[in-house]
Amino acid sequence: MKKLFVTILAMFVMGVFFVQANDGIVKEAEAVVSIENEGKTEVKAEELPDAVKTALGGESFAGWEFVSAHKVKVGETKHYEIQLKKGEESTTVKFDKEGTLIQ
Repeated sequence: MKKLFVTILAMFVMGVFFVQANDGIVKEAEAVVSIENEGKTEVKAEELPDAVKTALGGESFAGWEFVSAHKVKVGETKHYEIQLKKGEESTTVKFDKEGTLIQ
């Protein structure tokens, strides 16, 4: 009977630690998502700076279709992230406000 009680108690303690560990992982993941989305706002294609629109209309992006764009502020720097697709292929490109491609 003592062995059964000790086994049940051990399983309970391990379960409590497992739940607490998973809760910590979830909270950490939520914090990362929150930080990644901070300073990121969606913009329409027509709201992009003319220099960015000109760069997207160039030969390098011929055949690519606009999907969405975001204006991103990281500290004091700002850039634009544009999602493009060509058939099944998709990519994200980054430009500064002058239309310079950021690697």
